[in-house]
Amino acid sequence: RLHRRGDYVLFGVFGEADKDNAKMYIAWAYQTGLGLGDRVYYLTVEGNNVAIREGYIKLMTKEFALAGYDKMAGMPADQLARIVMAFETRLAKAQNTKLENRDPFGTFNRKTIAEAQQVAPNIDWTSYFKYMGILDGMKNFNMAQPKYFAEVSDVLVTEPVETLKAYFAWHEINGAASYLSDDFIEASFEFYGKLLS
Repeated sequence: RLHRRGDYVLFGVFGEADKDNAKMYIAWAYQTGLGLGDRVYYLTVEGNNVAIREGYIKLMTKEFALAGYDKMAGMPADQLARIVMAFETRLAKAQNTKLENRDPFGTFNRKTIAEAQQVAPNIDWTSYFKYMGILDGMKNFNMAQPKYFAEVSDVLVTEPVETLKAYFAWHEINGAASYLSDDFIEASFEFYGKLLS
């Protein structure tokens, strides 16, 4: 449901011209799912990345509490924030760098559904594309970062259910923040509008 609304947790899918046939479009499955946007914020200490990570944890803590998700989950908001941070850091480690993503050959990996199932067996690609309304007539799609999709497949079966729920809940809350109370709007602006910008 999140993907159909454009909230691309874990990964995203969009259409792009097929590089082998410019008259055709092909679906691209692409790495996404990081609340900080780029893997460098999670993995390096350059610039103010450490302060950004700390600020992100504070934002998650505040918004988990404001939304009441800490009570729903039966876990303190700061613990939920650290769980999500660790999870997103795991995803970040598997993502391509910006430089790798600029390689038009490295990021074009045409896969049939069956081939994609071999790379990422814990994602039901047929059901996914059917639910997204793009399965009919699809012969193949571009899996831009196969290494990342293998990791996404793995996290779906190795991470605790509570971790996945917290991650999805955070992206729901964060995505809706601008439509919620002033407390959400202010917290989001303090982080995204000031610290991260």
